[in-house]
Amino acid sequence: MALTDIHGQQRAIRFLRQLLKKEAVPHAFLFSGMAGVGKFAAAMELAKALNCLSPQDYDSCGRCSSCHKLEEGLHPDLIHITNEGVFIKLEQIRDLMKRFRFRPFEGKFRVVIIQDAQKLMEPAANAMLKILEEPPKANIFILLATESQMLLPTIVSRCCQVRFQPLADEIVA
Repeated sequence: MALTDIHGQQRAIRFLRQLLKKEAVPHAFLFSGMAGVGKFAAAMELAKALNCLSPQDYDSCGRCSSCHKLEEGLHPDLIHITNEGVFIKLEQIRDLMKRFRFRPFEGKFRVVIIQDAQKLMEPAANAMLKILEEPPKANIFILLATESQMLLPTIVSRCCQVRFQPLADEIVA
């Protein structure tokens, strides 16, 4: 799979590929939209494109060792944070911060995907804000949210916002 294989989100994917083409990838993204519209798939494909060893037309090749490791969830420079219970807790963000002492292990970038970012508890959100204000080098943050209005406005303002549209009926079927 590649960015171009994500259906129903042509505008979002075109925007991401333009950033890759211009080599103007920001340190933080906020992918917002309804559940199930491709935000996580796009985040994973962006992680592949950023760390692909043989990128093709501003997308991942899908064949190199980096792409395979990312597809299997085994890449050492991919961090996926989800809520533990109902919320994403401060301890999860503190654990994340410890990893920034080191450069990415294998890839060009360490990619941090925070799923359901609207579930960051206030202390965790404040810690995340501090990271986004002074981002560590070679780290890309992708926050996924179904309710971006629930995030701190200061977090939203530090992210490149990418809106994912509801899927057309023929794509869902």
